[in-house]
Amino acid sequence: MKIVIAGGGTGGHLFPGIALAQSLSRHSAIRPPQGDSLLIGCPRNEVERGNPQSAILFLCTDRPFDAKQLARYRFDYKIVSSPRLSLSPLFIFKLIKSINTACRVISKFNPDYVIGLGGYGSFSTLLVAKMRGIPIVLLEQNVLPGKVTRRFSAWARYVACQWKGSARHLANPLRARLTGSPVREEIKRLPRNEIFPSPFPLPQGERVRERVIPIDPSKKVLAIIGGSQGAEAINRFILDNIELVKSYKDRIALIHLCGEKDYPALKEAYGKVEGLSYHLSPFTDDMSTVYSAADLVLARSGGITIAELTALGLPAVLVPFPYAAENHQYYNALEVARGGAGLVIEQKDLSSDKLKHIIEKVLLDEPTLSKMAEKSKALGAPDSAQKIIALMK
Repeated sequence: MKIVIAGGGTGGHLFPGIALAQSLSRHSAIRPPQGDSLLIGCPRNEVERGNPQSAILFLCTDRPFDAKQLARYRFDYKIVSSPRLSLSPLFIFKLIKSINTACRVISKFNPDYVIGLGGYGSFSTLLVAKMRGIPIVLLEQNVLPGKVTRRFSAWARYVACQWKGSARHLANPLRARLTGSPVREEIKRLPRNEIFPSPFPLPQGERVRERVIPIDPSKKVLAIIGGSQGAEAINRFILDNIELVKSYKDRIALIHLCGEKDYPALKEAYGKVEGLSYHLSPFTDDMSTVYSAADLVLARSGGITIAELTALGLPAVLVPFPYAAENHQYYNALEVARGGAGLVIEQKDLSSDKLKHIIEKVLLDEPTLSKMAEKSKALGAPDSAQKIIALMK
């Protein structure tokens, strides 16, 4: 079986495909390459080593993020510069060009299935698959499916959904299957003795081991996750309430992934809080370490973030991005709250009172924290990729 995976542009539109590809590459139905004609975009050294992943081909966007991540995971890819919907006179020209590119690649690769990850980056490839009669499977992480997923659900063999409620928004609700969302294989809980320094604090001059976060393991840990670009409103929320954070420094520690833009201001603010145990970073590729260190996560509510949190049984305080298409992050967060796995705070409602509630009524309240963790685990779908693979047999 040969698979084309179409989409990208953001982690939410790429990481589910990478997670599925990781499972597919270990599956016996994925056959090894039979010559260079199948290895579009695969470096020569990978061909010579017999790359076991070469029967999976990503058709991704031209955003640098896609190429960087696919190279990191050593998956073959070809760029299809699908344009966003626009009134520009060049839109039709760019769309035709992207369709022609997808058509050439698919003709050469001859896949058994095309898997759509949603978003504009998958449109041209899915259109070619439909015209050629290639079976389509769509992945949907959000309660409210995106426009591309909604439309192509009419022709898809299946739509693999994270949420039961997604079905009613599809052009063909009968195609929906409740599978959960695939999570990358490296996203897992690590033993706490692997992620905290021992002894704490380390003797002066001793180097911190790889994967160790140098914060006090005796304290409750709040992880603030803004994604690769950070989340400006969440960063501002912490900056504006740094004095409140200071008042809890004897009981809590913070991990904050803030993005590049706000890093200097946050570094200065955290540095002024004497005795606060914290770790600040613009970004990390090692989310397993961050998740494993956290007792509670404060984050946006994108579909892939929720899939990772629930796969690990992590309780969360979710702040939906209010400008996401059709406010879909809000509806994702509501599902988590209804399941008892987290709280929802709208961005406009962020305040010192809310932060005090997060710390006192959740992070430092062990019964509440434990119950939310149990509910989070119940929402998770660690076998999602296997369920989706089974649909393609």
